[in-house]
Amino acid sequence: IGFFMRCFFFIFFVLFFNLNITEARTPGKNDNELQKLISKNKDFKDYPKEYLKNYHEHSSLWSKILPKIFHGEEMVLEIKYLWVKAGRLVIKTMSDRIVNSRKVHHIVGEVSSAPFYRKVYKIDDRIETFLDVKRFVPVRYFLIQRESKQKVDDHQFFDLDRLKTSFTYRKEKRGKITKKRGEVFIPSHFQDFFSAFQFIRALPFVKKKTHIFPLVSRGKVSNIRVESLKKESIILLGKTYKALKFKAMMRPWNSTEEKKERAFSIWLSDDKVRKILKFDAKVKLGRVQGHLVSYQEGVARKGPGL
Repeated sequence: IGFFMRCFFFIFFVLFFNLNITEARTPGKNDNELQKLISKNKDFKDYPKEYLKNYHEHSSLWSKILPKIFHGEEMVLEIKYLWVKAGRLVIKTMSDRIVNSRKVHHIVGEVSSAPFYRKVYKIDDRIETFLDVKRFVPVRYFLIQRESKQKVDDHQFFDLDRLKTSFTYRKEKRGKITKKRGEVFIPSHFQDFFSAFQFIRALPFVKKKTHIFPLVSRGKVSNIRVESLKKESIILLGKTYKALKFKAMMRPWNSTEEKKERAFSIWLSDDKVRKILKFDAKVKLGRVQGHLVSYQEGVARKGPGL
């Protein structure tokens, strides 16, 4: 289940109800502004050219998303590993707040092992992301893992003006302590491990259409490819839901090697909420699966969210 949590948070981890909120997001700096910023500012002399190369494609994708943020929304998912109930995941949408002078959406995730499973492996983890309201990219992310065999503190900050991320990472496992810190350039459009799922919920669904967007974690950039597979009906707890099935794959930045991909499938409700119904991820030993067991409706934000 420890691997599951990292797998789940790399793939996932909300989103609007009335017509005023279904406006496309502000894509951020336009091409000319970004080029001008980088060419005239000596602080950007080492900015990676490949990030500029993909800017137009990413900016276009961001202009098409329809995020869905419901304050007070709570989803509870039961997690199974090798068909045994291993724990649960709770995803909450909190009230908007201010971080570094920016208005942000605040999403919280909590993972805990089931009573029986705690005898084998105890997990009490918390993950949070703070998404800029106007641009729908993260400005801060942190993960606190408290598990039987390890403790992790992962803090990442994203400076959207300087296009840089700074991070501190500490891991304690079997008496060994690993520390990392750094600051590097990032693309202008990206997601973190947790906010990536919020982005998937916001993507337009066009059958067999694939969208690609960057993911940043501790200074490393990967690509997530999300394919809209099909619409189908699924049964959960005796209730039938209309669902949208997506397949998501993650691979290193600019890599074309499919063997390095990690993939999972996720089903979202086919409605304006797009809540998580279930997921299925293949891991080294077996499969990790989850399904919705409880859902609390939230209150849609008023206005376009800008």
